[in-house]
Amino acid sequence: MQHDVAVQRASLPLRNKILVAFSHEVANKDDILSKVFSSNVSAGSQIYRDVKWSTKYYSVLFDVYIDIFDDLSEWLSEFCSSDYHELQQVLAGFIVVMPCKEKDDVRKILQLEQCKDFEGSFAAILATKVSFSNEMLCLLEEELVVKGIEMTVDQEIAGSGFEKFCGVERIREMIDTYEWPVDMVQLNHNTVAKEPPLTVPEIPLEEVLSKLHEARAKYLGMDSSAEGEKFAKDVAEELGKYL
Repeated sequence: MQHDVAVQRASLPLRNKILVAFSHEVANKDDILSKVFSSNVSAGSQIYRDVKWSTKYYSVLFDVYIDIFDDLSEWLSEFCSSDYHELQQVLAGFIVVMPCKEKDDVRKILQLEQCKDFEGSFAAILATKVSFSNEMLCLLEEELVVKGIEMTVDQEIAGSGFEKFCGVERIREMIDTYEWPVDMVQLNHNTVAKEPPLTVPEIPLEEVLSKLHEARAKYLGMDSSAEGEKFAKDVAEELGKYL
């Protein structure tokens, strides 16, 4: 049985690429890319090979693909077609960076469900601008997360105290915690050797996201900035218990 599982895993394509798709309306593409990948990745080229990603415990090399779209729905229709079957199979993650002017703009990403080979990848929207109500934003975040897609807003519009849970920092966290194929991972043996093995409790992700959405909605409805900052600090400490 173990041999059969090993053979099955070996036959699967290696998910070693991250695709970043920008709306043509995003002006600071290079700035966002450099903040996410901490390297000389820019929108000046469509493919970057062997981008090194390092954490305290491991490092990994992956490719970054970059594209720009005019209309997300049209772009996704093409991406989810059989012509891009091979690309879908090797993607570890898919990040859409765009201003969100209407709720229907956001819901277009649900077309990813048409991609039969996308399971096993993470997907996220990084909203550089939001032009609808905070209540609608929270509803959309909850609607997408049920489908395995996360929406995160730029730190500048997230609200004081929530920066480390939003925007680029959240995208980086998704890359950090992605389950990379073992063949790609280089462990930091110095860190592993110094620290005793730990039993890591399972993080209730849905509960954490639900609490975060509720907190953001409450925070954005507060009138006093001082009261809001204290509330955000209390929420951050509470969520820190799960992480």
